[in-house]
Amino acid sequence: MENFNLPIKKIKPNFILHNLTKTIKYMVKISL
Repeated sequence: MENFNLPIKKIKPNFILHNLTKTIKYMVKISL
């Protein structure tokens, strides 16, 4: 179980970062 939990913790920040980048790009698109 501990082995399975580790990749999830690793992936989650990446996923949040990806969403943040998407949101920023989207907002820039709107403001232009």
